[in-house]
Amino acid sequence: MSSKKIENNVDVNDAQRNVWLVKVPRYLSDIWRQNHGQFVGELDVWTDSQGRTQCRLTNQAKFKQEEGNTESNSNKNETIVQDPDIIPLKKPRYTTLFPPNAIPVEHKFEIRSVKDQTMFLLNEDKAHLAENKNLYSGKLSIQGKIAKRAEIQPPPNKVYMNMKIHQIKETAIPKRTAILLNDDYKEKLKPLAKHEFMLNRDKIKKEKGKAYRMEKDVLQTEIFKCFELHQYYYLKDLAKKLDQPQNYIQEILNDIAEHISQPPHKGMWQLKSEYRSYADE
Repeated sequence: MSSKKIENNVDVNDAQRNVWLVKVPRYLSDIWRQNHGQFVGELDVWTDSQGRTQCRLTNQAKFKQEEGNTESNSNKNETIVQDPDIIPLKKPRYTTLFPPNAIPVEHKFEIRSVKDQTMFLLNEDKAHLAENKNLYSGKLSIQGKIAKRAEIQPPPNKVYMNMKIHQIKETAIPKRTAILLNDDYKEKLKPLAKHEFMLNRDKIKKEKGKAYRMEKDVLQTEIFKCFELHQYYYLKDLAKKLDQPQNYIQEILNDIAEHISQPPHKGMWQLKSEYRSYADE
């Protein structure tokens, strides 16, 4: 039952086709991706005297020149004598993996057998899904069986070593760096004993003058006036409105009001029933 289900969902017509699994350096894969559909190089395959398969890749891909280059730049590039071992390339803006001017041309293949492993190349085609390609799975097909594993190795020459040094330096640059500020910024960023909001608060206190405690009867009368405007109050709101300490106001509220511990007015105060002049809601 399960085998029929797999055959109906995965195309296995090319399952017996032998393919190679090749590990490509990142800088080469980026160049080839940029030159997709174009001629990127030549692959030479031969058998040596001992019957072993040998391969050599000659890369001929170039970076695409940016639009807007002047004629002087093009003439300058034409007069440069190119080294046969390297291809001058222009560093693109979107990556820092490439050296400023060149990459190696000839690359060596290291071929390995895969006798101890069974691997297949699985492809998913989502061309027919259009806008829904991120929502649904595409058509699955096996493109072939991995017969050989190979690794592309650049030549250990001075050009490649300079390229790796440049790559390591680029990736080692921290995203955040410390800079030395000049005297103007030092004055602005110095810590302040009092900020602007603190100065404004002190100014308001001076204008109002020192707050004194009201007489208990006077404060009780003022609290009644507040409850004539609103039925419920928080303790902190009464203290702010009357400019009196919260503990002092709470002493009076304990005699004339009750604290609500249930929603919807949890944490607020209202007058006791004998002091109310309105009906309960």
